Amino acid sequence: AGSALCAVLVVLTTFLDFDRIMKVIGVFTPMIIVAITILTIYSLATPHPGIAELNAAATQVTPALPNLWLSTINYFALCVVNGIAMAFVLGGSVLRIGEARRAGRIGGTIIGADALCLYLNVDRVWDVNVPALEIARSIHPAFAFVYTLIIFALIYNTVFSLFYSTARRFSGGQTTRMRIVLVGVVAVGYAASLMGFKRLIGGMYPIIGW
Repeated sequence: AGSALCAVLVVLTTFLDFDRIMKVIGVFTPMIIVAITILTIYSLATPHPGIAELNAAATQVTPALPNLWLSTINYFALCVVNGIAMAFVLGGSVLRIGEARRAGRIGGTIIGADALCLYLNVDRVWDVNVPALEIARSIHPAFAFVYTLIIFALIYNTVFSLFYSTARRFSGGQTTRMRIVLVGVVAVGYAASLMGFKRLIGGMYPIIGW
């Protein structure tokens, strides 16, 4: 049901003009920054196991790739590929190098904070589908509910960015054709989502990274 709702929202959003689309996408960014900040502060402020115990817990996670450095490069490539798709769409309408650099620094800092937060709680979240949500639940059920909505919004944000950029790429500049292509790729994406979140991410992320 959540996947179907997200698919419908993505299709409906394409009927807005470009400026409104950018406003829709921009709404969710401050939300996740605040949420990750809260999770990180909570993780640093509360007692957690020592480094040896955390490392032992982390070894229980089956890695997508067998080598640490290869995994790091693969994930970096994944982020670059996902970012480039929407960057080409945005770059066609506005070009602010200074803002791009600042955004890169902020984004990198947020990813680092998120990784630290997950590592400090790896002993109890290593086998759950959405680790950050499990950490949010330990703070307060109400915060976990809000964080659930934020996660859904971010999934929508990511899905829309990737599908919209794909549709724009193959539409030849024609709005009607772009919407038809987008409906097609959204349908394929919805079908793929039925595999399950953890299984889909675990399989597709390394492939995209390659």
